[in-house]
Amino acid sequence: MDDKKKVSTVQVEYKSKSARGVLSVPAGASEQCVPAAEQYTLTPRGCHLFQPPVARVDLAADDPPTVEFSAVSHAAVVRVTSPDPVSDLMLHVEAAEGGRDLGPLTPVPDPAGGYVFEHTLYLADGEEVSVRATSATLLVRPREAQRVRGAAGCGAPALQLRAARGLTLAGRLLPPVADVLITLRSDDLVLTQVTGEDGTYRFGPLERGRRYVVNAQKDSYVFGERDEDGNIAASKLAEILVELQDEADGKPLEGALVSVSGGEYRRTAASDAEGRLRFVSLAPAQYYVRPHLKEYLLRPPHATLHVPPHTDHVPHDNMRHTLRFTGVRVAWSVWGSVVSLNGAGVAGVGVRALPVSPSAEAPPPPPPRPHTACRRTPPPRLTPHSGTALLNLFFIRGLMPNCHYKLELKESSAPELSGLRLAKAPPLIEMKEQDVENVRLIVIQRAAVTDGGVVVRALADHMRTLRLTLSAQATPHAPPLMAARPDAPPPSGTPRPHAALLPLPRLPADNATYVLRLDSTLSKTTHDYDDVIIHFVSDGRFKDFTIEFMPKVRTSEQELRATSILIVPVLCLLALAVSQRQRLLQLLTAASASAASAASAHTGKRALRKKVQ
Repeated sequence: MDDKKKVSTVQVEYKSKSARGVLSVPAGASEQCVPAAEQYTLTPRGCHLFQPPVARVDLAADDPPTVEFSAVSHAAVVRVTSPDPVSDLMLHVEAAEGGRDLGPLTPVPDPAGGYVFEHTLYLADGEEVSVRATSATLLVRPREAQRVRGAAGCGAPALQLRAARGLTLAGRLLPPVADVLITLRSDDLVLTQVTGEDGTYRFGPLERGRRYVVNAQKDSYVFGERDEDGNIAASKLAEILVELQDEADGKPLEGALVSVSGGEYRRTAASDAEGRLRFVSLAPAQYYVRPHLKEYLLRPPHATLHVPPHTDHVPHDNMRHTLRFTGVRVAWSVWGSVVSLNGAGVAGVGVRALPVSPSAEAPPPPPPRPHTACRRTPPPRLTPHSGTALLNLFFIRGLMPNCHYKLELKESSAPELSGLRLAKAPPLIEMKEQDVENVRLIVIQRAAVTDGGVVVRALADHMRTLRLTLSAQATPHAPPLMAARPDAPPPSGTPRPHAALLPLPRLPADNATYVLRLDSTLSKTTHDYDDVIIHFVSDGRFKDFTIEFMPKVRTSEQELRATSILIVPVLCLLALAVSQRQRLLQLLTAASASAASAASAHTGKRALRKKVQ
């Protein structure tokens, strides 16, 4: 017998025509004796599965045959103890190759009391599976799936589970309602179900001793509390279905705004492509319904609906109310595009239509006045064209028939649209009972620039020292865009301020920041002044700056404070001389005597030199 799986002793059943019995075969190679017979069938028994499961041996040969059995898997017993002999206990086994359900298991009375359910899994050595037991009425612990590992030894159960009677919460909705979300909550536990046509629900098994809350939820319904029998009363709230269609062709009206108000309910919504919209979960109250669609006159203009309190005598279907409105078109639209001279689209341009007289193309004074009905038309507004991603399209709604309109551009605060105007005024638009399409507006735009100037005020003597520079803030180290000196007036006897105008170079209106700087060559040692720095944004508007340069001359007290530092060492020398005056006198006396003796000696030498001569 092969000992690959460390199997100890295995019982092997032998069988022939004349004899049968059981051999206790140890692991490894061994010799076994059996009664003489021509052929035997050997079957290993025990808590292992062998390969091969059955061997046939022919003893008619001269040499004794050799038979090898290899244990390929080992028994792993899963044991579940329960107080009740339920008939729906299942094992859910998850392995590497997939999952499978085993059962239902058969209960066996336990001598210690209760019942026992057992199932044997055969696993290879080291193979692992996850096992979980479930029942509709029993709560099995641990509730989580447990790991079971295959091993060669056979003994105690590989997994021991205990089941207890669980709590089941079940009931139904009265009257039955389908597709209701039933939610059970208890601390951190949340379970949900959706009811079927019978309106029933069931949760379990659950732990006993905990408090559970069950509630129901569905639009247009209100639900009561769960009673002792698990029943939940269901009451349908009112629902209003609004339908809108064109009176002329019966087509649905999409995008109509419908407002519904009543009690504490307020809601406004737009109709869909089918011309419909629903207002649900309406409590008993008086509701006012008013539709609105630009360019249409809706009939009736509004509707009032009374929703009575719900009773069991009123079927659920009677809580839905349908209101139908028809629309008569009374105004039309103009749409087109805005392009530049080269045909490229210009995005973000506002366009408006103004009602005018038909003779407005050549208006004599006084200016023509539009027709009264056209003047009473609400001002048409530009709206985005809802079927395209091209931003250069305009769409103007609410234009009255039999009226003439003039198209013009609206002013824009966007810098990129500054200075935009029509290259040529389009002809007047005469509205009939149809939309005007494909209007093409050609626009031009002058180059947007920023002009400006700087006025400098200073004394004539100071004006000659000034220098004004202009540079871009983004490139502070680049050469300045402008560097200029103000013109200085001729000198005069009386000092007085003079003004000089320095024009700024034309700048692109690109919303960039520029820096003006006024410098002076006056020394800050003798004059007190601050450097002037001005920041501004080139936004296309004229820039006007006034700079006053009035430096102050530093006072003589300050000069004295600067020269007083030189007096300090002189005073120190004088104080030293006074304190050492005796010694200085001695030194002076000695120096005088030395000088006199030296002079006398020099005189004697000169006399001797003359005598020798």
